[in-house]
Amino acid sequence: MKKKLYLLRHGETEFNKKGIYQGILDSPLTEAGIQQVQANAFLLKRKLAAVQDQQILFLSSPLGRAVQSSKLIQQILDRKEVNIVTDERLKEVDVGEWNGKNRDQIQAQQPKIESDTFNWYFKAPNGESLSDVMTRCNEWIADLEKVEEEHVIIMAHGLLGRVLRGCFSKLKEEEFLSLEVPQRGFFLLENQQSTYVTDHFEEWE
Repeated sequence: MKKKLYLLRHGETEFNKKGIYQGILDSPLTEAGIQQVQANAFLLKRKLAAVQDQQILFLSSPLGRAVQSSKLIQQILDRKEVNIVTDERLKEVDVGEWNGKNRDQIQAQQPKIESDTFNWYFKAPNGESLSDVMTRCNEWIADLEKVEEEHVIIMAHGLLGRVLRGCFSKLKEEEFLSLEVPQRGFFLLENQQSTYVTDHFEEWE
């Protein structure tokens, strides 16, 4: 795949701040989250400055926190031809009955769950399995072959982003489930490799 994928995570939300697992639920960005997205937008704008003459595809999860983040990115990129297209397959992992709960509530409900393991998210009652999420990630990656644009911006989520990067780079499950999921910076996915792109924006500290 001769494409450059710019994988971003939405900014911090109110649920993030309170330690609540959002899953497919939603909460608005915090002020810090807005600043994170703005910092990422300026970094992305600099990285894309060399491809002003090339088409860019902007794909986003349809969840509100991702769309809010995408619109902030779009404003700062200031490229009229770059429209946001939502894709259901980029939604965060559905954690079933754990959507909207914090870790203490989850462990009270299921005390045998080892919440310190990287795969515990996929054991939620009525939630998605790791196999489910890998299937939609792999289907999404395969469909990228059909798009004309060489540069693709992706606004997604923490856990979904882990699985997506793992599928893209063909990592083992134990490798990609422990990947970092920062809300500052983004990941450049190219030639089955994932590179963390970041910078220091003192004004956003």
